[in-house]
Amino acid sequence: MGGLAALGLSDMVASDGRWVVLTDSWLSAAFLALGVAAVAELARQTWQRIGLRLVASWPAASALLVLDLQWVGPLPRAGKPRR
Repeated sequence: MGGLAALGLSDMVASDGRWVVLTDSWLSAAFLALGVAAVAELARQTWQRIGLRLVASWPAASALLVLDLQWVGPLPRAGKPRR
């Protein structure tokens, strides 16, 4: 999946590249959720569940930030109004 993101980042100006990165981020988030769910089924003790939540929260928050930044787009140049 990282390869798809690398391909999309080279074409960020074009709209197609943006959708490749967004799709890759959504797929990564879905696979992360499935992986966390699979590991959560194995966690039986309370400390294991708390540790899992701590470890899983950081990549999930990072993925959401990437999705937000990709959706908003680049900052406008100085002197140019944002569309």
